[in-house]
Amino acid sequence: MLSENLQRLRMQSGLSQKELAEKLHVVRQTVSKWEKGLSVPDADMLLKLAAIFNTTPNELLGAENPAPLNVEELTWRTTVISEQIQAQTQRFDHALDTVKRVVLLAVVLFFGLPLLGAALFAIQEFSGSIATQEAAINRTIIEYELGGQTSQFVIDLDAYDPTTAIGCTGSPTIADAVNAQQFYNIPGSASEFEEAVCTYIEDHGGTVTSVETISES
Repeated sequence: MLSENLQRLRMQSGLSQKELAEKLHVVRQTVSKWEKGLSVPDADMLLKLAAIFNTTPNELLGAENPAPLNVEELTWRTTVISEQIQAQTQRFDHALDTVKRVVLLAVVLFFGLPLLGAALFAIQEFSGSIATQEAAINRTIIEYELGGQTSQFVIDLDAYDPTTAIGCTGSPTIADAVNAQQFYNIPGSASEFEEAVCTYIEDHGGTVTSVETISES
């Protein structure tokens, strides 16, 4: 409901995602994630959004209770939504893993061990090719200005699952502040890691100038 309401109000106001992001001092990707239901704004950001669209946080959240929500209640509601998104992602990953296992079992039963041996050989060849191509690793590059200097913060991504963060390069201060290691090797962690870094930069008076995910061979 929040994602749908946010997109509807933004379009009714004639604002692009980039224009809304500029009003909120965040990057466009953050607004895009809100509208896709991949993340939710915090309580303070909900209040800013409500002011921009001349509405209330209640209406943005689709709350049935007409009484105004205080900051504590807004925080609680956004936390619940975030947990629901995380739970849905985990269920999807589990279902996908189950499907992969079923398909592999069907291949073994239907085609027999000789073909399985050939398939395993092909997979090994393919994996070796990927390892060679991904020597530079998939990465998300965050360019920003902070303290009068232009810098980059690079999030290394898993070669096989680009939603999973496996490391980072850049300011040790930022890495320590967002506790970078908490995001490593967790499916879906890349977007949360990216958002945490961007939020830190903006909260400390900096500006995120671009965010780009690339795959280098």
